[in-house]
Formats: sequence, structure tokens, C-alpha cells
Amino acid sequence: MINNAGVGYFGAVESYDEKQIDTVLNTNIKGTILLTQALLPMIQTVKGRVLNIVSTAGLRGKVHESLYSACKFAQRGFTESLPKGICQRRHFLYRGVYGRYADPILGCTHSH
Repeated sequence: MINNAGVGYFGAVESYDEKQIDTVLNTNIKGTILLTQALLPMIQTVKGRVLNIVSTAGLRGKVHESLYSACKFAQRGFTESLPKGICQRRHFLYRGVYGRYADPILGCTHSH
């Protein structure tokens, strides 16, 4: 399973309306959690893997990206916490991906 859904509104924090905040939170973090919960039994059965795509905005805040960064920090925390629980079963690959990376699984280099 690849969690790569994401949406962002960018600008000063006071410029976000409640609908924009809900959209970004629901897509970027709630969607990641709910999809993981829903597919976890199947992933465990087939010894599948989970890959979360987490932007560099989850490593450091950026100007006019406070809402997006907040979601990506949350997604990063969720990603980094899971191996301590569900991934003890050894058939999981669970990792966050930040910025430019070489992926040994896909055998290529990607930029995000």
C-alpha cells in the first residue's frame, strides 16, 4: 500500500478558512490513518508492505506552509510510530520518504 494522497493550501496562517483546514487535515493525515486501518488485515495476510510518502515539510516548517507542514509532521509521527507496534511481525516495510531518495525496493532515485 502506498499512501501518497496529499493536498495543500499555502499562505499566511490567518488566510485559511475552516473548510480548507478540514480538507488538508482529512486528506493528509486522517486519510493516511484510515487507509492503514482499513487495509492492515489484508496487508498482514499477504505479507504486504506499507509506504508513506512524507514531504520534506514533515522535517521542517516552511514559510506560508504551516497547515501543510503540520499535517506532514503528524504523518511523520504516525509513520515512525507504527514500526514499534505492528511492524514487529517482520513482513512489513514501513517508512516515510522525504525529499530526494534512492529506493532500493524500486531500484531508482526519486525527487519529492
